[in-house]
Amino acid sequence: MSKVTDFCIDLSCYLQELLMNAVEAGATTINCSINANRTDDILTLSIRDNGTGMNPEVLPRIQRGFYSTKGNDRGTALSCILKKNQQHGLGVNFKPQNPSGLMVITKWHIRDIIGETKLISLGDVGLTYALFVASYENIKISLDFSYENGAIFMLDSEKVRKDLGGVPVSSVIGYNFITRLVTDHLDKFIGGISQMNSLEELNAMRESAKADMSVRDAKGTKVVVAMGTLGINAGARETARAFVDAISENKLYEVAVNLEPATGDAASQPIVDIVSVDGTSVRYKNVDSLKAKRIVTEHLVNGNVCNDLV
Repeated sequence: MSKVTDFCIDLSCYLQELLMNAVEAGATTINCSINANRTDDILTLSIRDNGTGMNPEVLPRIQRGFYSTKGNDRGTALSCILKKNQQHGLGVNFKPQNPSGLMVITKWHIRDIIGETKLISLGDVGLTYALFVASYENIKISLDFSYENGAIFMLDSEKVRKDLGGVPVSSVIGYNFITRLVTDHLDKFIGGISQMNSLEELNAMRESAKADMSVRDAKGTKVVVAMGTLGINAGARETARAFVDAISENKLYEVAVNLEPATGDAASQPIVDIVSVDGTSVRYKNVDSLKAKRIVTEHLVNGNVCNDLV
């Protein structure tokens, strides 16, 4: 499983942690940038938000496990990232923004991604981005890729929603569209290719989604995955991925998948709520990938609550 605690650094896990940190800090805009400088063998991930930010005196305390600026010992994302980067990275910089917000910059060697060591995995950057765009409609989230030659590829949540033409981002077709768009570019991005070759295919995917009226007009069940730091460390990212895959396989186009900040205690993670059209909900605890697939089959397809998992 791709977690912060694994030996191999997962780039999408870093992205997940930093995005959730920005959401919990009350950000309304979040800018994510990935830069590949193959000449200098440097990959840089930076996240800038306009949330509550961080006081300078807090910075020395971040290395303490479970230190939080939000109270209740909830904020471990930055300390986890700092610890992991000290082991295999090239440094982490925290820059308070003016008048509010925070910028976090992390760096690694590209050779550790595409070389023999494989210390860094790209993970599922596309799905991570799609989950946040789908879950936080009031937050503008951009994702940019840039190269040392000046080439750049830019995504932002407003443009993604416009390109989908009314198809919900939280539908499996919306997820698949965004995930494929990002993954296709990221593969070529790391490989040093600055232009995409599959725009026609991606446009065809979008048009197919727009033509599916059952998706366009869907107001169905929601699958809500708790994705705070506790959930992430317990495998909530893999749980969300399993739900998207199983919902797609069963063609449940009316079902949406969303995230929410941390909820519940550590012993119950990952936590998933199934919210019906009438507003009633069922909460499942300790939901791993296998349980997620079972919940889709038994609860979402056949209408039978998995009582032993509640």
